[in-house]
Amino acid sequence: MSNQKLNDKQKALFEEWVKKDQELEASFPPLKGQQLSTRKVLPKRKLLEEYKKKIREAADKHS
Repeated sequence: MSNQKLNDKQKALFEEWVKKDQELEASFPPLKGQQLSTRKVLPKRKLLEEYKKKIREAADKHS
């Protein structure tokens, strides 16, 4: 796989993660005032870790 193909694959995975992260963020109802929500932290972290792993795997396949 050329470097350009790897970059394109990783960029596509990153864009997919951004979209899913925004969808996840939108799925939580807004809170009143200045309240902070910790309910979002775990699902967002799991999603991030999943995509970090996918991006690393794409790089490993390249080398």
